[in-house]
Amino acid sequence: MNQPYNIIHLESPYETLSKLEGQYLFSKILACRLKSYQQRYGNQVFPFGPEDFLSDIVAIQRNCNQQIVATFKYVSFLSCQNFSVEFPLFHTIQDPINDKFHHELVSNWMSQNENSNKQFAYMGSFTNYQDSRLEIDERRLIKDLITTAIVGIVLSKKIDHIIVTGIIPNGASNYIQWLGFEKLCEEVVLVKDINQSPAHILVLNEFSKASLSLYDKYRSFWDERNCISVENSEIKGKDEAA
Repeated sequence: MNQPYNIIHLESPYETLSKLEGQYLFSKILACRLKSYQQRYGNQVFPFGPEDFLSDIVAIQRNCNQQIVATFKYVSFLSCQNFSVEFPLFHTIQDPINDKFHHELVSNWMSQNENSNKQFAYMGSFTNYQDSRLEIDERRLIKDLITTAIVGIVLSKKIDHIIVTGIIPNGASNYIQWLGFEKLCEEVVLVKDINQSPAHILVLNEFSKASLSLYDKYRSFWDERNCISVENSEIKGKDEAA
């Protein structure tokens, strides 16, 4: 049966932009991000950094017109180290507008994981273009597929912990906590790149039962995703560990 949406998985653009399909999807994903940020914040906001070229970028695509409707990125601390790129979270907490934030809380968390050989990654740039013409059921499906993709990539990467900044006013922090993330602290940081929006720093130790149940329901979408990998221009991902 033909599905209305599918999941796109573009591995590190630094290594996949040499492929025409990688170039095509990267530009479409950036267009979705730009449209989403403009829709919510106007023309002043479009966070983009060097880590975007090292990230795995995951997107939801509408099959009838090949439109990207939602996306997020995932980048490991190890990848940033290997390429001498600043870990995205540093950019936020080290900004002068957060001079009253206890940076040691984040630094200590990262040091503890490094010292115990735990692998961790950053997940961010969550964007979902809101099309007012969509029915409620279709919007819900897109959100469910985003959840499926978030769980899928974390399980397939076999990473120990994920850290994110969950924006508070747009409800992202609540959704991320529903996934199973917990606040690293009660203090709030301001994300300068997103109009100084207040955000919680959250970490994932394990997914909630609700998010895992949703992943099981839509597992086939993740298993049959279109993955533009470093080794192959197009594969159908079958993660034995997920």
